[in-house]
Amino acid sequence: MNKDPRGWTEFRTQLAEHSAQGSVLTMRGVQARRPSLFDLEPQMKELMVPTLVITGDEDEPCLVPGIFMKRLIRSSALVTLPNSGHPDKSRRT
Repeated sequence: MNKDPRGWTEFRTQLAEHSAQGSVLTMRGVQARRPSLFDLEPQMKELMVPTLVITGDEDEPCLVPGIFMKRLIRSSALVTLPNSGHPDKSRRT
């Protein structure tokens, strides 16, 4: 990825300040238990608040969900950031 050096440095600094335990607990307690975005279609169609959907053009797993949300939420906008995606560590399996 071709990253903005200043922005990437700031991101890495802020990410390093996160608690490892807190990140694990968030993944297990929130993200692992939430329904798929695709299961929330009826609720998204009812949203009437301004919504900004942001994804990176190199964040392939998030591009389709981002477009899905943009199409369903009437008051939404979609921004795709160039040369952006998830950090390498979060993409490893």
